[in-house]
Amino acid sequence: MNVSMTEKEIIKRHLSRKRKRPFPTAIKTFAATLQFYSTKAYEYVRKTFLNILLHPQTIKKWYSSIDAKPGITLEALRTVQAKINEAAAVEKILYFSLVIDDMSIKEEIEIEDDKYYGYVDFGTNPENNDSIPRANHACVLLLVCINGNWKIPVAYYFIKSLNGAERANVIEQVLASLHEVGAKVLNVTMDGTASNISTARCLGANIAAQDLKPYFIHPQSKEKVYIILDACHMIKLIRNSYATSRNMHDSYGNKIDWQYIVHLVKLQEQKGL
Repeated sequence: MNVSMTEKEIIKRHLSRKRKRPFPTAIKTFAATLQFYSTKAYEYVRKTFLNILLHPQTIKKWYSSIDAKPGITLEALRTVQAKINEAAAVEKILYFSLVIDDMSIKEEIEIEDDKYYGYVDFGTNPENNDSIPRANHACVLLLVCINGNWKIPVAYYFIKSLNGAERANVIEQVLASLHEVGAKVLNVTMDGTASNISTARCLGANIAAQDLKPYFIHPQSKEKVYIILDACHMIKLIRNSYATSRNMHDSYGNKIDWQYIVHLVKLQEQKGL
């Protein structure tokens, strides 16, 4: 029977009575990976193995980066906390919006100081492993001060893809870290893609007009956090859908013919508008 290194380490730790000995790299990587993709799944596995795996708070500390590596950036959190304290000194409360988006990156592996870069990495410093897929996107989370003239990236991850549940888990982890430094996040802004609509549902919100619930409950403060779909991206989606189908209808069933757009463009060209 083939048993992986991770399974061997879990069994060894389960049989050992020395629970306070350092965790081996195999268990650290397994725990951090599972907790990143699904908090509930990790809690279930940890409970099943009688809590021999790391506490979620310990894993969250690993996610936090102090040298701009993937994960939640500690320098950014400290800066946010300093800004909040400065505002509090003059009796001002700062409010924030959390923006999440993916940036396309070149799919390439680079070697520097005997370390490999370019694989999927969510802040747990994975070891060189051919089984880890190459990253083709960077998932970036940007904190924007609503009543202040500044913004700051607070986390990023190198990813291949994230489904709705995984992305929702990332958002909840970042919200938890921001809550610890006193940041009051009122909304999460994202593009209106199908995966982000699924993310909103996994968080507890519902964007569908039939049963609209444009908010979810903050995992720590228990306050409402609203979902805002980026207006510019939504206009692009409508434009692309309109250009593809060529005919749309308004809420009263009236046809909005594509030819109206064609005539409008011709008029603009004729008038030099």
